[in-house]
Amino acid sequence: MSKVWFIDDYAAQRQLSRLVLEMAGHAVMTFTDGDEAIAAYAAGERPDAVLTDFQMKRVSGDRLVAQLRALGFSGRIVVCSGTDDHRVREACPLADAFLPKPYDNNDLVKAAKIP
Repeated sequence: MSKVWFIDDYAAQRQLSRLVLEMAGHAVMTFTDGDEAIAAYAAGERPDAVLTDFQMKRVSGDRLVAQLRALGFSGRIVVCSGTDDHRVREACPLADAFLPKPYDNNDLVKAAKIP
């Protein structure tokens, strides 16, 4: 069972994604923004994969990706976004994959898989 972090400032998206990922066999931690995820990482929590929204109010997905990589996280990072795919890819060069919104449950589960 892999440990997956899901970060999104939209509560309904966090709840649904947690349910879907747990049903797929993952242990899931959710966070409302990048600050919470960074604090958990600094406290010693270690995910296998991180799925994060791109546009969030406090710490955006691109900043979260950069901070996690700077702290030494080498696991899978997937950026989810409803904005222009090209712009997101340019802003998050350290991400492993991108998941366009809206996505279905199968795409979410596939994105969380560790290669």
